[in-house]
Amino acid sequence: MTISSRFKRHVGILIVLIFCMAGSIFALYYFVQYLEKQTTSTIDTQKRIASYEGNKKIFTDESLALTDLSKRVFAKEAYLVTPTTTPTLLSSLEEAARTQGVLFTIISAQTPGKQKDKLVIDFSVEGTEAQVKTFLTTLVGQTYQVKFIKFSLRTGPVIEEKWSAFASVQVISFNP
Repeated sequence: MTISSRFKRHVGILIVLIFCMAGSIFALYYFVQYLEKQTTSTIDTQKRIASYEGNKKIFTDESLALTDLSKRVFAKEAYLVTPTTTPTLLSSLEEAARTQGVLFTIISAQTPGKQKDKLVIDFSVEGTEAQVKTFLTTLVGQTYQVKFIKFSLRTGPVIEEKWSAFASVQVISFNP
């Protein structure tokens, strides 16, 4: 082998090595670019997942708060008597009277005058002393608020133990 052929061979190998090195540098550059894109994509995905988890917690908390609020509103509405629930109120009074064993008669139920936010019920009740007292205690202890406007009590002879009461009550928690 001559020097010129050796030189050509070394130059050829050098040129091939230079192209391989240039190709390796080019491939390494694009591989680094690919890794940066994947890293950015992974970070963005992690941020979205963290945001989703945060929003999920917020939505869950709001859902629980709304559920709690609806329970409280339902509980508060149970203390209100409206024109549509007035028959139910009167029926519950009649049922309480039957339970206590008294004769209960509703004389009138009305919203007097311009004050439509008040419900006044006039009634009479008859029974023994214990029955009448228990009924009146039950009446005051209902879920709605009542206030006695008028009240008269008549007792019979001691032998009969018959008590009669005439009263007017105002339902304070009336909501027109």
